[in-house]
Amino acid sequence: MMEKVVKELQSVTSLPLQIDTVDGKAMERAMRIYNGKPMINSVNGKQVSMDEVFPLIRKYGGVVVGLTIDEEGFRRMQKVVCVLQVRSSTKQPNTESTRKIS
Repeated sequence: MMEKVVKELQSVTSLPLQIDTVDGKAMERAMRIYNGKPMINSVNGKQVSMDEVFPLIRKYGGVVVGLTIDEEGFRRMQKVVCVLQVRSSTKQPNTESTRKIS
């Protein structure tokens, strides 16, 4: 279904699309056929979410919206510094996530 929607939308508009699904397989299929740099909505600070989304971002050269929520829930924006870095190295997977709570 996701592939069909992406194809249909890209046939009628040149505006960028934001791919929004929690299904990792559907996300990858959409990213594979997307014409351009895919934007994923979203990843959060939960390890399982980052482990699924970041490798796809690296593989397909996309960008991602990052949310300040983790296993403990939402945090006050002033108290959380999230650094999400995905490197496009094909030799070594290098996904880093750092949370600093003041």
